[in-house]
Amino acid sequence: MKSFSSLLLMSSLLVLNSNAMEKEDDLPPPHKKMRINPNGEEEKVRAGAAFSTPCHPMEIENTEKSENLEALSSAQILAIITNGKPHQWTSNLLTEIRKRATTEDAPAQCILGFIYREGRAGLPKGPEADQHTVTLFTKAAEQGNAVAQVNLGFMYREGRAGLPKGPEADQHAVTWYTKAAEQGNADAQFILGRMYREGRAGLPKGPEADQHAVTWYTKAAEQGNAGAQFYLGWMYREGRAGLSKGPEADQHTVTLFTKAAEQGHFVAQFILGGMYREGRAGLPKGPEADQHAVTLFTKAAEQGNA
Repeated sequence: MKSFSSLLLMSSLLVLNSNAMEKEDDLPPPHKKMRINPNGEEEKVRAGAAFSTPCHPMEIENTEKSENLEALSSAQILAIITNGKPHQWTSNLLTEIRKRATTEDAPAQCILGFIYREGRAGLPKGPEADQHTVTLFTKAAEQGNAVAQVNLGFMYREGRAGLPKGPEADQHAVTWYTKAAEQGNADAQFILGRMYREGRAGLPKGPEADQHAVTWYTKAAEQGNAGAQFYLGWMYREGRAGLSKGPEADQHTVTLFTKAAEQGHFVAQFILGGMYREGRAGLPKGPEADQHAVTLFTKAAEQGNA
């Protein structure tokens, strides 16, 4: 049987796009009208990740002919179920992944949980499917699977794990996000930073919570998480990252916004453009700074930013 190491490549499929998870009130003023549609972005990212999962059409065809399901990794089974139209052997694939999940195979449990959550395991999306999802994520998470831990945290945070949204559910979410974050999971680090910043991680909003937020944002940003780069930059810009507002804090902001902008984070592109225009990005106001601003505004506009 193939190694399950390919699961490491699947985390973007199983985890929500963290950059799209911020609420309008979190955006730095006066840019609150520039926001991402969380639901639309979430579905787009999930679908995009599913369809980009390595699984060549020929591989699917060969699988149907050979019916050698044991030769497929759990990640490949997930790819086939989420990529293609229903096939006569889809039920066989589900049987195979269920069999693996009963053997305390954490990656298989995590993937089967995702299949339930997406309404692809014989139940429509909803509370009953969520119950199966949480059970499977919990089994995998308790074995130390970071992808399952961050997804289980999401289920608690969204009120889909047997508790309504609120402090108690948030406490469970923070527990699982922390376990994943401590393993180096950048998505968990980013979301944990957000929960501290929002006062949802056991500390009220304020300097102490901000300090924790900055710590986790920094860890995620260093791994290239564009959302963390943006919000860490914003915290520097607002004087909430250990430096008072001013040129030194702006320098950190520009560095981080630039990294996020280069990854296509359009809010970073827009605000960074404004900083160049205002002479706060290392260049005095003038034609050269304006040229940088126009370039960044254009990139943001090309992504549909009005």
